[in-house]
Amino acid sequence: MRLRRARAALFDMDGTLLDTEPLSTLAINRVIEPFGHTCDPALKAKLLGKPKDVWSHLVIDELSLHGKLGAEELAEQWEANLCSMSAEELPGVDRLTAHLHAHRVPMAVCTGSSKVLVAAKKERHPLLMSRFSVVVTPECVKRGKPAPDMYLSAAEQVGVPPEECVVFEDAMSGVQSARAAGCVVVAIPAPDAKQEIVEAFKAAADVVLRSMEDFDPSWCGLPSY
Repeated sequence: MRLRRARAALFDMDGTLLDTEPLSTLAINRVIEPFGHTCDPALKAKLLGKPKDVWSHLVIDELSLHGKLGAEELAEQWEANLCSMSAEELPGVDRLTAHLHAHRVPMAVCTGSSKVLVAAKKERHPLLMSRFSVVVTPECVKRGKPAPDMYLSAAEQVGVPPEECVVFEDAMSGVQSARAAGCVVVAIPAPDAKQEIVEAFKAAADVVLRSMEDFDPSWCGLPSY
């Protein structure tokens, strides 16, 4: 396989580097279960990749929780719950990031997680996070994903044009963000993603993989393993 040549690698965090999505769902459920609801797969799919100030309102609307729970309260309790949880690195993440770091390939993280959550993840994954010279959070840009701002900012900070950056994403909003920025896009949807979602990724990304383990850096001119 051949992709457009890249000189830098940019990564989404949640669901791409770290297996946080199940924990995120659990953190939401701890807030909404007292009101008789859970975050089922259909609802979760609508939230994936959206910043908390967007998905929290969506949850309130979808579950008709107006007057019972505020979107801001939901987001705050969710974040507090998530900060107390520890996620595992996803397969292939350590190998790829260690390899690129050893070859001095510039790397950045572009995440919908707040600075508070990023700090908690840095504490639990110090070696992994030390490999990234730049971390872009929602506080750093005017518009979150699917707008291109995060990836444009990261590319500028690592000193590589966006069209020479390869992006790894698990959510459609992130794929759209990276595509709008002009990057090479590698999509890695969740293992349980429905076929229609996988097909949508295939139409939007340059390549769709089952796992980061399947990525070969030489596809886009990066040092091979």
